[in-house]
Amino acid sequence: MSAIAKARRIIWIRRGVQTAVLAVFLYLLTANRPADGAAPSSPVDLFFDLNPLVMVSTWLATHTLEGISLLGLLALAVTLVFGRVFCGWFCPFGTLHNALGSLRRRFRRVVPRVEGFSRWQRAKYWLLACLLVMALFGVHWFGVLDPFSVFYRILTVAVLPALDVGVSATANSVYLGDPHLGPLHLRDLTEPVYRWWQEHVTGPELRVFSGSGLVFLIFVAALVLNLVRNRFWCRYVCPLGALLGTLATRPLLRLRSDPDACNGCGKCTLRCPAAAQPEKPDEWLATECFGCWNCVGACQNQGLDFGWDLPWRRPSRGAVDVKKRQVLAAMAGGVGGLALMRMVPAAHGHTFNPVLIRPPGARPEREFVQRCIQCGMCMQVCPTGGLQPTWHEAGLEGVWTPML
Repeated sequence: MSAIAKARRIIWIRRGVQTAVLAVFLYLLTANRPADGAAPSSPVDLFFDLNPLVMVSTWLATHTLEGISLLGLLALAVTLVFGRVFCGWFCPFGTLHNALGSLRRRFRRVVPRVEGFSRWQRAKYWLLACLLVMALFGVHWFGVLDPFSVFYRILTVAVLPALDVGVSATANSVYLGDPHLGPLHLRDLTEPVYRWWQEHVTGPELRVFSGSGLVFLIFVAALVLNLVRNRFWCRYVCPLGALLGTLATRPLLRLRSDPDACNGCGKCTLRCPAAAQPEKPDEWLATECFGCWNCVGACQNQGLDFGWDLPWRRPSRGAVDVKKRQVLAAMAGGVGGLALMRMVPAAHGHTFNPVLIRPPGARPEREFVQRCIQCGMCMQVCPTGGLQPTWHEAGLEGVWTPML
């Protein structure tokens, strides 16, 4: 089988895996709905247990580690072998960005252009260093930017409530208006759908959350940025991608280039969502590559292919080149952020906001904010909508953590 035929088959397999993973993520989200006090039967926190960023950051912040969170080691092991395929194949938030990025060429005013590697792609590594320092001293702020927490929080606080309001308003309007044609009533069609929606998706009570408009605007902005740069979030912001990229410097599966077969057409560059430099022989950026195989499938001359190599050999001369001074500056920024968040009385237990009531069974405040990843799972399962995201009530350190 030729390289291009193999690549096109793998691309379709990848798309199937991405679709399936996104479907499982959405199913587990809806499986976490209120159910008369009963605990969900599905492993609703599966994706967070598989998230190595949650595992590492929680360990740094609390110096403890739950056994189930060691599943994150699987993602690290896969990264050491295949590179950042976790970002390109299994991240549901990345799948959404990938789908939006694929629409760029369909907009007439957005002309596809060659997107080479940008030095600003180093920003996610600076951000990772900053957040790691903060976590080391007990400020667990990874949940604000972790892709799984971000996606789950957006769906819980903004998207699902908006859909629930729309479905409820439509169903109620049809029921009260009772449009019909002879014996055929439209509500006979809408009521079963509405009951299914309440039983299997949102629950019987309409729940809305404070600050959902701002969360939704952040979500829209993250998606629209894909029209500026394909997978903007994954390239420039994502701390999970930075963690996996740090481990993907010498994967066993590597891109191989044939300089004699390259005619400089740039098709591989146009199809690369990560600006991993597939068009430059011996300068491929392993730390940025998502393992999507788009570049191999786009090369008509079959000058590209993935193959296996030994781990102690460098995959190429290309490098992101994150300098030590930049890392030290980012770590200093983390210390500054730590000081900023601790310059309030509540951070030292001297006084607490009287309206800040944590969920039932919550740990003491200091330990609570060290463990909370701001995902919104507790808000999603709350049957009355009594749990709401904090804004200023818990200070900057506790933003988007739950309060009653």
